[in-house]
Amino acid sequence: MKNFALSFLFFFLFCSLGFAQKITYGLSLGANYISIETDGDDEGLYAGDSYSPYNKKGFPVNIGGYFDYSFNESFGVKANLFYSRNVDDYTIYLGNYKSEELDLIKSSIKFQPLLKFDVNKEYGKGFYLLAGPQLSFILNEEDARNNFDLEENFYKTTNIGANLGFGVQFSSLIGAEIIGYYGLSNWIDNENIDTSTAGAYFNLYINLASLINK
Repeated sequence: MKNFALSFLFFFLFCSLGFAQKITYGLSLGANYISIETDGDDEGLYAGDSYSPYNKKGFPVNIGGYFDYSFNESFGVKANLFYSRNVDDYTIYLGNYKSEELDLIKSSIKFQPLLKFDVNKEYGKGFYLLAGPQLSFILNEEDARNNFDLEENFYKTTNIGANLGFGVQFSSLIGAEIIGYYGLSNWIDNENIDTSTAGAYFNLYINLASLINK
């Protein structure tokens, strides 16, 4: 969390420098649904077959911030940086018809540098489209059931994916976004396991620049 706090501070310091007339920035809060399907080796070692984005062990929350830079009335760049927490449920096949349940609490930082197209040709107002890559950095992993030794990473530290979505600017202060995600890299740190990852993020955001610049 310390590294995230420093990254978050640098993120907003950058947003406050120069080009003030073209940059907006603020805070975001939301949730996510990410499904991870796995295909293990012939012996079934570490092959998970289920995932739950929401259960008693925690809610899949996003919290962070953004900055938005406009090139003209139609196009701009919107970068989202946020902390995300998920609980991933797997069934681990150990061979000889034995299996164990793994509830993996995962904390990560997500960075989404997105190209923004404003449909109304009036930037910062109304409906817009978003597209671009996503970088995910795993901060911490914890087995909620304590069935497995997680001294080594279950997930790869860094993963890449693609985003496509849309948003609505309700006013100069508040907006919302729904962004679809598709994983382009193998999430699990095991050469015998292939993963297919997809999902979506829902975020509400507050434009702090509209308050500060008044």
